[in-house]
Amino acid sequence: MWDPNAGFESVTLPNGLTIHALNLPGRPFEDFGFLINSGSQQDLVGLEGTAHFVEHLVSCNTGMEKDDIKSFFDDCGGDVYLGGTGSFCTKYNFFLPINDMSIISKAFSIFGEMLISSNFKKYVERERSVIFEEFNRKYPLSFKFDIELKERKALYKGCWLERSTSPFGTVDSIKKISQNDLQSFYDNHYTPANMDIVCVGGMTLLEIEKIVLESHFAKDKAGIRTSIQNEIINFTELSENFQYFDLSPYLGKGILKTASYRSAAKIPCNVNEKSIDILNVMLNKILNNEIRERYSLTYYISSSWNNFRYFNNFNINCEAFNLTALDEMNDMVSYCIESIYKRNELFEQTKKCLIAKCFMVDKTAKDICSIVMNDICLYKKIISIEEDKNNIERVEMSDIIDLLKWLTPERRWTIITHP
Repeated sequence: MWDPNAGFESVTLPNGLTIHALNLPGRPFEDFGFLINSGSQQDLVGLEGTAHFVEHLVSCNTGMEKDDIKSFFDDCGGDVYLGGTGSFCTKYNFFLPINDMSIISKAFSIFGEMLISSNFKKYVERERSVIFEEFNRKYPLSFKFDIELKERKALYKGCWLERSTSPFGTVDSIKKISQNDLQSFYDNHYTPANMDIVCVGGMTLLEIEKIVLESHFAKDKAGIRTSIQNEIINFTELSENFQYFDLSPYLGKGILKTASYRSAAKIPCNVNEKSIDILNVMLNKILNNEIRERYSLTYYISSSWNNFRYFNNFNINCEAFNLTALDEMNDMVSYCIESIYKRNELFEQTKKCLIAKCFMVDKTAKDICSIVMNDICLYKKIISIEEDKNNIERVEMSDIIDLLKWLTPERRWTIITHP
């Protein structure tokens, strides 16, 4: 079995920066991922959106204009990703040929200035306007933001997640963020000790280390790695867990012909994540068979889950279902969840399928780089395919049943929007 994640080598420089490299001999390219181990969780109260705002500015305050940076990578046949902000980390990336080391050195010079030595003297107000447009694009109708924020407050009381619905922050918080706030966040979090560089391609770790040591990334800069808090494993029941939301006052009567459904819950992190994977696949099949195939109430309904490091978020979504099921939809979803108790055969089939998929690895260098960056961000280590397979093999039906207590109606925040 090819297990690319198991082939990484790592080295930590004296200034705390860690390099992880997977050498694929003969490849004429290298994919470089840059991970800042801070994200929206590190935004100060009332200044939500700071990490995202900083990400916008780092590529605007170097010795090159942003368009010139993009042109440099395009002209070499490569490409560049100038930033994306998540809850726990901020990611940057470039992909280049390796036939000319001067090109790689130039790229590291550009990124080193961006991620180590930026001073936010330009474009603060321009990028603030751009972020407002990002926010408005995500929430063209204000009530959608209100609904999502209400869910966050119900599910994540006392956690940073209750303060905004995304790394964008809120309209009020974006307005409050000052240039000093931005520079302070950058100076505290964009430090070598808080960074990882993930490299996949034809270069060896020694070749990459040599280039890094000749760049801005080898500089000494004060700072420490963002600490990880303890997992949250005990949850109180929700004070409110269900709402019908009438869209008519916002959209007018007669415009919509369908309703939508969303239900979300938290699952602790002290469980084998692969049991959540298996539960998710099982529930997707059951929801589809019952609500779409048997009753023909919707074209698409699905479950999904996300790792929020300190706990897991589990969701069930149906963007449009027949209004005839308006009063029964939540009961039907609960029935589908409860039916899992008796689905031993489906459990065995799902587990077997997921184990088999472990051996079907067809990843590009970019895929591998992205997956490993995500592992480091969430777990602070690189997880091999063999480890994933072993974790799946350990899951028993009793583990699935134990998870179901977190998906009972009183533990889920559920909303049905309707005309």
